[in-house]
Amino acid sequence: MLIYSHVEGYCKFALLTYVEWINAAGLKCSQVTYPLVAATLSQVFAALRDPNSKHEFFRNILPLDQALHLTAREHAFVERYDQVVSQNVKIPDRVVDTKSNVTPEILMKMLFQLGMEFEEVRPQAGNLSKLLGIRNAIAHGDRLKVPKDSEISDFKTTAVAVMAFLQSEVYASLSGEKYLRPATAA
Repeated sequence: MLIYSHVEGYCKFALLTYVEWINAAGLKCSQVTYPLVAATLSQVFAALRDPNSKHEFFRNILPLDQALHLTAREHAFVERYDQVVSQNVKIPDRVVDTKSNVTPEILMKMLFQLGMEFEEVRPQAGNLSKLLGIRNAIAHGDRLKVPKDSEISDFKTTAVAVMAFLQSEVYASLSGEKYLRPATAA
């Protein structure tokens, strides 16, 4: 259980540190990769999808015309597009949400949302899932057999591998400036 908690805590810590660094860098949305822009604009996109947001003029005339009100929200977005993309990157912490269980899928999801190499989690997926399963069994009061030394060694190896991978991924992204959008030829 303690080995798993180290993995979960480290995943959250490493990715939140990455997000804090990106946010503090003072970068504009036009400078960073598309996943980071999408994470920054999550509230803007939520407003675009909000079916309760209606155009002021048509609110009472055609209150149930969903297509019309979506078009109105799209117009508002396009009108403010230049302002939106010129804003500073501000990724909300909620992007790094372990859902209280770092499954391989959750870890891949968080990496994907931050534009990082998410498929590299796969080699450790089986051991990470097994570690989580044992943690959940303990947390829910199931009786378990005492793990063998070899199993504990496997769990430690998995924990170290996952944390080393994440450390390497964050370091590579920051030092290699992988968070920046590649320059396009004019």
